[in-house]
Amino acid sequence: RAPAAERYKLLGCTNEMEFRNGRGNFVLSSPDLVNWQRIPDARWHNVGTEPITSCFWNEAQQAYTVLLRPQAGERRVGWSLTTDFRAFTKPQFCLQCDPEDEPLAELYGAFGFAYDGWHLAMPLLFGGQPSEMRGKGRMGTMTPQLAYSMNGLNFQRVFHRPFLDGGDPSLVALTG
Repeated sequence: RAPAAERYKLLGCTNEMEFRNGRGNFVLSSPDLVNWQRIPDARWHNVGTEPITSCFWNEAQQAYTVLLRPQAGERRVGWSLTTDFRAFTKPQFCLQCDPEDEPLAELYGAFGFAYDGWHLAMPLLFGGQPSEMRGKGRMGTMTPQLAYSMNGLNFQRVFHRPFLDGGDPSLVALTG
């Protein structure tokens, strides 16, 4: 769906201070995954966000859906639309943790793609850390779950358990 000279896109970001002020994100394009060129003035997020970010063609919206965090540091998943990778809509919320998740669980973004008329996503859930929280991120695991959508904007998680996991739960708990 893209011109041959801009077949591939890279949604990038720079250091945290630029990022949080909405200046640190940029878009690169490439015809061959070797030679890259910055798309002037393209900003894929209006206030700054963090990875994990993914993008897919959304037939229902006739635009590309970018799955991202709605705000910097926000532990929910959102979306933004673009038709040309130069202008992007304001990020909107689409997934968050809920009462079926374990205490202190957080979503860290999602990978999304279109498949056979459906839009699928693998939101990354961070959980399993001790409840006393003596340093977030020291313990716990990141696991992808499965979510689906008919319109590529409103997603629902299927089972609230890992779609792919790291193996035996006691081994994962022991090694992180």
